[in-house]
Amino acid sequence: MEKFLHSVLKLRGYDAISVGPYSALDFMKTSHPGVGLVITNSPGLFLPFADRVPLIYVAACPDRTLASRFRSCQVLQKPFHPADLLKAIEVLTAVS
Repeated sequence: MEKFLHSVLKLRGYDAISVGPYSALDFMKTSHPGVGLVITNSPGLFLPFADRVPLIYVAACPDRTLASRFRSCQVLQKPFHPADLLKAIEVLTAVS
């Protein structure tokens, strides 16, 4: 899934980096102003940033109660089309 997401984002001109959730969390703790959007299947890890960083939650069976704890969140249920991902990014970046 990571390679798929990265490919779609790069093809659309987004500056995307791919790291594991704990590495992303460490990165955000030290330089969160540089993070414009997080795409993860582990949203609980990012709750400390729920009021500051938009998040796309990707899962086969997403926990919508958990997703609702984020100020700015879109849920993508697997499987989804690349257009769904791009629309979620568009919605989140328009709000942020």
